[in-house]
Amino acid sequence: MDIIKTIRDNKLMYLTIDKLIKQLSSILKISADETQKQVNEKIENGELFLDDSGKVSISKDRGYYTAKLSLNKKGYGFASIDGAPDIFIPAFGINGAFDGDDCLVEITSVKTEEDVEGRVVRILKRNTTHVVGTYIEGKNKNVVFPDDPKLPQIRIYKPDSNKAKNNDKVWVEIDKDTIGLNSMNGKVVEILGQANTPKAEQMSIIRSFGLIEQFESETQKAANAINQTIKKSNFKNRTDYTAHNVITIDGEDARDFDDALSIKRKKDGGYTLYVHIADVSNYVVENSALDKTAYKRGTSVYFPNMVIPMLPKELSNGVCSLCEGENRLTLTCEIELDKDIKVLKSTLHEGIIKSKHRMTYTEVQNILNGNEELIEKFKDVYQDILDYRRISSELQNQKKQRGEIRLNLPEPYILENQKGEIVSIENRVQDEAHEIIEDLMVLTNECVAKKFRDENIPFVYRVHEKPEEEKRERLAKILKNLIGKAVQEMAKVKETAKYNDLSIEKLEGADRVRKRPAVIFGSDGLEGCEHAFFEILSNSVDEAKEGYGSVITVTAFRDHSIEVADRGRGVPMGYNEKYGCYNWELVYC
Repeated sequence: MDIIKTIRDNKLMYLTIDKLIKQLSSILKISADETQKQVNEKIENGELFLDDSGKVSISKDRGYYTAKLSLNKKGYGFASIDGAPDIFIPAFGINGAFDGDDCLVEITSVKTEEDVEGRVVRILKRNTTHVVGTYIEGKNKNVVFPDDPKLPQIRIYKPDSNKAKNNDKVWVEIDKDTIGLNSMNGKVVEILGQANTPKAEQMSIIRSFGLIEQFESETQKAANAINQTIKKSNFKNRTDYTAHNVITIDGEDARDFDDALSIKRKKDGGYTLYVHIADVSNYVVENSALDKTAYKRGTSVYFPNMVIPMLPKELSNGVCSLCEGENRLTLTCEIELDKDIKVLKSTLHEGIIKSKHRMTYTEVQNILNGNEELIEKFKDVYQDILDYRRISSELQNQKKQRGEIRLNLPEPYILENQKGEIVSIENRVQDEAHEIIEDLMVLTNECVAKKFRDENIPFVYRVHEKPEEEKRERLAKILKNLIGKAVQEMAKVKETAKYNDLSIEKLEGADRVRKRPAVIFGSDGLEGCEHAFFEILSNSVDEAKEGYGSVITVTAFRDHSIEVADRGRGVPMGYNEKYGCYNWELVYC
């Protein structure tokens, strides 16, 4: 039963709502109450439009479309319609709508297929019902200025102020019946504290994003009932890894431990790598109170001095945290690697572990740097850590061969004093210890994804679409210009050479680089280039073992000319049998 089609087929347009309901009830042979319910639903979702004269029409026939509004803090916005270009909505056409509201939008101007303008005809659903802001007392009225600059100020009458004081940070419920372009009415439902204090600002974030601090009683009751001790009966039908040298590696400030590692060396030079993940599914049964709560929350949210967990602390900090010295249930991925760190096979198991050490990134990095005190302290897992490093290094080499671009983006780290005040914002160190964990976890994800793909099991994948040709061309031009500028400033070519016959003697400054071993890598894709070669030069194999050397970039173009740039200092990253020298990694430019 399609009401829209029935209205159109029977030409029931522009009837009053009472007449429309009467006619539809007769045609569809359903009660007037049921007809009215369905008509009201269509009006509420925007498929039907009820005008000021009380007549009903089909929205699309009037040129009206349902859309979600995205506002800019300057007042204008864009309406997103499925399967169509976004519609520009000027500030005077917003009609009191908020950012994120579901609206009925009229197209008022079409200049080109991509240049469409419109206005908000009606707000279908107010998706912003509460606002965090600063309460300001005035002579004639009290207002709340929302933290979100895209929202208008909210007028607060004295009886609705909840005894808020000037400059309080407050949580306001908007009066849905007040729609105005410049202001709305509302009432203060919670006072969060004085603005610009740590407590008030933290609470502002919690309220703004709809985070829930407390768990519902049913959820908490289910968590309290979970036994925190892993009994012998739990070992049944699970693989026992408790004899392994299992370790966790996390930051000093980590509050829970989700993953762990162990490893076995094989006689042929390969490894069996074990990646253990806390088996939350053993405790969170589908459609249970815990499951519904976790689904609703989606993730744990971390603040500098507190966390709002996805699951109660009895799980997140208790039985599902891979704590040192405690038996814990896991889902374990066993990965068989050959001596060249190629994956031979991988299998998944329900397991039990007992972590031997809760290690930090700092400790692992210091061990890798040769700290004798820590090497002695963790001597039972020292060789394991070196093996993790070797696996990680080779995995990175394999990714480079596949053309991976490794972006070392800074991650901010906030330091607070005891009062909760921010004293500094620093970049979190991304050292070799971090890379080891990242590389091993990515490898595990790849193995799990492959298993699901090979067994044709429905799964969630993150897909990176191929870049548009226009964007690729734009990037190629930028890279070419950057390479060209660096070359012009730092080196000149004495004569041209074919890209497959590069000769160091042909470069200016040959007396400085001649006879030094080199490693040449090739890559396609730079506009104007046949190939871009990266020639990395060391002083000698012996000198490479002890210090730094020059890193030189050589590029060969389609016209057979070559360009060279001195990139700075590098460090040796392992001997290259094929080229008879050390591979180098750039330290600085």
